[in-house]
Amino acid sequence: MAKIVIIGGGSYTWGPIFLRDIFTTPALKGCTVTLHDVDAGRMGLIYRLGQKMLADFKLDFRLEQTQSLDEALAGADFILLTITT
Repeated sequence: MAKIVIIGGGSYTWGPIFLRDIFTTPALKGCTVTLHDVDAGRMGLIYRLGQKMLADFKLDFRLEQTQSLDEALAGADFILLTITT
């Protein structure tokens, strides 16, 4: 299955929206979604939200998080970039 990477995945604005959109797209079912962010705390919050979404709605996705850009991009099929200063 495809791997989707969200760079800036700790974004309180875009993180939840991207997860919702990915998780509700039937063609993406079974994909791996990898969150990457330089801020581990913010990324962790979005990761926990995503895990809750997966559990509550019994969704078939794999969710990962990493601060390593090389690890995040390895094997990526799609990359979403959401960086705010």
